[in-house]
Amino acid sequence: MKNRCAVILLVVVLLLMLRSAVVMAASCDPYAVVAKTFTQENIEVAYPQITNLPDDAIQQRINELLRDRPFQCWETDCREITGLNMRTQYVIKWRSANLLTVQYRSYRYIKGAAHPVHMFDTININVNSGSEILLQDLVVIDEEFITLLKAGEFKAVSPKVKESVKFSDQAIIRELIERGAFYLTPVSLGVKVSVPHVAGDFVIFEVKYQDIAGKIKSENPVWREFLL
Repeated sequence: MKNRCAVILLVVVLLLMLRSAVVMAASCDPYAVVAKTFTQENIEVAYPQITNLPDDAIQQRINELLRDRPFQCWETDCREITGLNMRTQYVIKWRSANLLTVQYRSYRYIKGAAHPVHMFDTININVNSGSEILLQDLVVIDEEFITLLKAGEFKAVSPKVKESVKFSDQAIIRELIERGAFYLTPVSLGVKVSVPHVAGDFVIFEVKYQDIAGKIKSENPVWREFLL
């Protein structure tokens, strides 16, 4: 019995060490990230830029994606909207030699509107190619996936939102295919779902990779960075 317990303990320790090694390896990337800020009247947007990437053309493509994403306002450029008051901050959710995930949060208010809106967006970039990674590149987005997503950890301004908002599977599928905002953590996939303003404008579902294993497109090289 003691030997069995010792073996189990050793396995747990090894798994924890492996997880730590994956996270440490993910942080060893061939580029640096610097903060930039755009200001124009009542618009102030912080966004990241990368430097020291060996390929200048790929670095330029990545920086254009990082710079332009937070300026997407309702299918137009935020800078072209008269009377817009906007503040945007960003957080780097994942950074490695192969993958860069940036999360943007914005406060936006157009003069004369009934209320401001709080926006949540992300961009996931393949550092090797300089191209954006979409959620549908990583998982199969169907009703079964949505069911698993809803069963994950729920994050909102108020937990009561889950009880008061009707989450339509088909509406969520359309949103995730068209403009799905998501991020990756060492153990979970985070996905944003839009809700009415009175419910906070958006909510986040985080689901563990092990719980959506059947929906993961494991052939995508992005998944090599995670223990799947």
